[in-house]
Amino acid sequence: MKTILALQGNGKKGKTTTIKLLRKKLIKFGFVSIYPDFKNKADYMDILKRKGKIVGITTQGDLYEIIDKKLNIMFSYDCLIMVCACRSKGKTIKAVVKHKEMERRFIPKTSGKTAKQRLKANNNDAKYFFKTIKQLI
Repeated sequence: MKTILALQGNGKKGKTTTIKLLRKKLIKFGFVSIYPDFKNKADYMDILKRKGKIVGITTQGDLYEIIDKKLNIMFSYDCLIMVCACRSKGKTIKAVVKHKEMERRFIPKTSGKTAKQRLKANNNDAKYFFKTIKQLI
């Protein structure tokens, strides 16, 4: 079943960093970029393919309109898995929930108080997403 994995958390908690780490893991695993959109250096979107399986990722998660647009692009590419960031509450959640034709999983972003703890949390969260994607494909 097609699945949206939404990394959920407050602003400035490492969601973008975690999704960037996940992309690196997917590339290392053999996924190839087929739709890179790096126009914005802080946030981006990519669609990756490996053995016929397509995964879409976007780091943008602050506005309903942006998440909705990015998920619709991923849907048009027939992504089996779509990864996005979203806030802990508000309209960004609605952008994910409205896709009733897909399984939707909200995964809370872990964090830490120190830079070292935040780095570890980001790496652990990226590993969790990678493991989940491997199970779903």
